[in-house]
Amino acid sequence: MAVISTSFLDPSHDHIGRWIKGLLDAGIDIHIFTETRNLDTVVDDGLTASFFAKRVHLLNDVYHPWKIPPENYVRGVFSFLRPAWMGYLLYSVKKYERVKRRIFKKVLEYLPWHNMQFDLVHFNYPKIALRRFELGELFQSKTLTSFRGQDLTFYPGLFSSLFKQCTWFHFISEHLRHEAQSQGLASSNYSVIPPMVDTEYYRPANLNKPRKGKRDRWIFYTAARLYWLKGFEYVLQALKILIDEGWMIDYYISGEGEHFLAIDYAINDLGLREHVHLLGWSSPEVKREWMQKADLYLLGSVSEGFNNSVLQAQACGLPVVCTDAGGLPENVEDGVSGLIARRRDPQDFSSKIQYLLENPELLALMRINARVRAEHLFSIDKVVQQFVNLYHHIENLSGRC
Repeated sequence: MAVISTSFLDPSHDHIGRWIKGLLDAGIDIHIFTETRNLDTVVDDGLTASFFAKRVHLLNDVYHPWKIPPENYVRGVFSFLRPAWMGYLLYSVKKYERVKRRIFKKVLEYLPWHNMQFDLVHFNYPKIALRRFELGELFQSKTLTSFRGQDLTFYPGLFSSLFKQCTWFHFISEHLRHEAQSQGLASSNYSVIPPMVDTEYYRPANLNKPRKGKRDRWIFYTAARLYWLKGFEYVLQALKILIDEGWMIDYYISGEGEHFLAIDYAINDLGLREHVHLLGWSSPEVKREWMQKADLYLLGSVSEGFNNSVLQAQACGLPVVCTDAGGLPENVEDGVSGLIARRRDPQDFSSKIQYLLENPELLALMRINARVRAEHLFSIDKVVQQFVNLYHHIENLSGRC
């Protein structure tokens, strides 16, 4: 199987290496084709140097030839000794690409892969599937495209051709599956497999935290990009309501983004400077530490595919208060591992927080429920097995695309 990705390893998804290792251990023969290779990303995922050398392939950067790996030059030269394959390469690219400059660029990019063929090409994101769909043709394989984020929301109608061409589709939530169908997906060839979380790395430090009351100081935490979609302004307004009612709250936010100044202004405007702390970018280790010591995880998103940080919080035994945006109600079980509020409604959001603060027995139970939910539904082993089953199912389908 070939996995086509924009970046590998992806620094923003620290579980990807363990996912690949799990698939290898399950007997899936994998090669990674990536536009960017981040070998400096530090993860303890069990992948060997031999794997990166033999199975992680960087697509040729034809505009910066000095960045092309030497082995790609050698493979590219040998491809000219196979004129029939060269003709098929040109045919495959021209079938999906009409701009002459891009045709020439892609032919040069794909030259080193003249001797490769796969049963399945898995495009890890829909936009790279649009850019690189000819790889399914070139490798003479079935195709699978994963929808993992906000692409359908941001680019409605963009994937109509993909919906007609791809063998199978993977969605991380029923919300995204429904959105795809509303935009023209007529095929029943799809699976819903949720994201995964490394429950060995993200784990509670102590599920039996001391109970707190109104006179105690509460710690809330969020790890998210500082972006309008995350709804920070509504969370800040909710906290303002609680603090004005006498609750002692410290809210810590890990993240960077283009709306830093707007969020910082809102903090000052609402008089929350002593209560809200912007931490900037945080490493996985730092995020895990905050999740382990916080009392609640907050997310006020107005749109969301699923959200990995909410999964990580639950794996750490941290109850969540979030909105009903997108796939979040599939991520957090309302009343079990957290509470779900109406999006863009600070009053409802604050009432959900206050309900948990005033019910310490329920909050203590939710810590346990959150951890159990993460282990049973979203662990790497659980999700890897779902992908293995899906790959075998696609392999047994008749025909190609």
